[in-house]
Amino acid sequence: MSPKPPCKQLSSLLGCPPSYTSLLHTHDTCLLVANGQWLGDLITTAKLPTTFPTHPTISEAEVSAFLSDKQFPFPGWLLLQVRSIPIPSNTSCVCSPARVSTSTACMSLSEVLGHVNTCNLRNLWREMARKLVSQKGDVTLPGTGDWVEELLSLVTRIYGDQVTIVTAEDISLTVNTKDKVISHIPNLVPLHCVLVSSQSVSFISSYQPHSVASLLQFSPALLGDSLVKSLFLLHQMLEIFHSFHNLGVTLGDTVSLHKFKIDHTFHILYDHTLSLPSPPSSPPSLTAALPPPSCPLSTPLTTATLLWSRGELSNLQYLLLLNHLAGRRFGQPNNHPVVPWVCDFTSNEGGHRDLSRSKFRLNKGDQALDMTYETGQHHVTDVLSEITYYTYKSRVTDKAVLCRYVRPAWVPAEYPASMARMMSWSPDEAIPEFYTDPDIFTSTHSDLPDLSLPSWVETPAEFCSWHLGRLEGEVVSSQLHTWIDLTFGYKLSGSAALRSKNVCLAISDSHTDLRGHGVVQLFSVPHPVRGQVGGRDVPAGREEGGETASVED
Repeated sequence: MSPKPPCKQLSSLLGCPPSYTSLLHTHDTCLLVANGQWLGDLITTAKLPTTFPTHPTISEAEVSAFLSDKQFPFPGWLLLQVRSIPIPSNTSCVCSPARVSTSTACMSLSEVLGHVNTCNLRNLWREMARKLVSQKGDVTLPGTGDWVEELLSLVTRIYGDQVTIVTAEDISLTVNTKDKVISHIPNLVPLHCVLVSSQSVSFISSYQPHSVASLLQFSPALLGDSLVKSLFLLHQMLEIFHSFHNLGVTLGDTVSLHKFKIDHTFHILYDHTLSLPSPPSSPPSLTAALPPPSCPLSTPLTTATLLWSRGELSNLQYLLLLNHLAGRRFGQPNNHPVVPWVCDFTSNEGGHRDLSRSKFRLNKGDQALDMTYETGQHHVTDVLSEITYYTYKSRVTDKAVLCRYVRPAWVPAEYPASMARMMSWSPDEAIPEFYTDPDIFTSTHSDLPDLSLPSWVETPAEFCSWHLGRLEGEVVSSQLHTWIDLTFGYKLSGSAALRSKNVCLAISDSHTDLRGHGVVQLFSVPHPVRGQVGGRDVPAGREEGGETASVED
């Protein structure tokens, strides 16, 4: 029997509606919206409250929409990050010193640090094993209670003994107090409590929306040319490393700028992920409406560009990778992946869209864009607005959400009735679901008809197949590089952006507030043409490492 997805498991454990949880960037971490009083009772009583309060005026569909934007702007309510670790059925501890090499002569610095961390963890297991059995060699720890207690000992070692331990059921736990450290590591994201059930251990901490990575990606003007600010950030990060190393704990190879959370005062908190005493079994991979790219999303940009240029990567796969590198994620209405509209749906094989101009320019006209630039020093407001996103998905979105984000009053006639009308109405680019998800065209509302499709297709699935064929066709493939230049490339900045009437507000406004989304330039030179490039001609792009891809992520 396969385990429940983490959000469903958390919802079942807390007794909260499923809409009050949302998957975050990793498969084991969820975002939870909770009442502040509920969290206070959980911490002060060290018992799981019998009821989970819900908002009296906000529908569950609206709560889910707010979580998609990573916000819930209502007094008395909090966003919490919950990491759930399944408890293994059994845990083994190997205590034979001969099995672990102690020679560090040929190791690099990172390998030495990893070796020290492994030895420290092994010694903790060895000490616990000596208390349980009086034998040498391989020791198998019976049951899972000892695994949990050792994990909780690691929690108190790093976070101090003020962390509340809550047991959801009649579970007897004894946390080792011998190795508790009075001076815990500072500058960590606050861990409110640890919730232990018979199936999992859940770490409930504050949700921090911004990181050093998002600062550099979406709000670089905050740093500007100030060397002092950059050094201040670096100083804080080094102090965090130093604090961990003083305890004999290394951060390992999973550390990234995404884990260093930051606020508007440039104060950094580290979002630490505990090293488990024994790695639990991984939950099943999540499914999505979109087919996964044949190359992983961690593929370097220059490599992916070369593969696409040689025809070894499809247009859609390459565009999804570019979106990922630009920080766009599925399930985020304000930062959803974008792909080009490629035709106007007037004929089966004709009606090609001009990919050398932005959809915003085609929709508004040059004169309107010139006037916008004269008054606001920009041409384009956004590549895909939240209003447009919900209009695209109006057939499968709850009415309460549509009335909150699109129009206050529910008027079905105001929503585009056909794909042709949707394309001509929208000033923004399309979404991948128009090429891959047949369900998006079928209405769940009795008073809003299905989205009308061109006459030469009979079903939504047939339309997606035809539409994807147009995206992957020769006409689009030969011009797609010009659209990439406008959306992710060199025409987003400088004189090239001015000539193309493509100066974006998110880049030109030099905003000094922290943001988690925006327009990101990946290329600084013209993108190569498909089928006409050699290895030396691939432009160097911005490599964006970090979190592992997922549906939410």
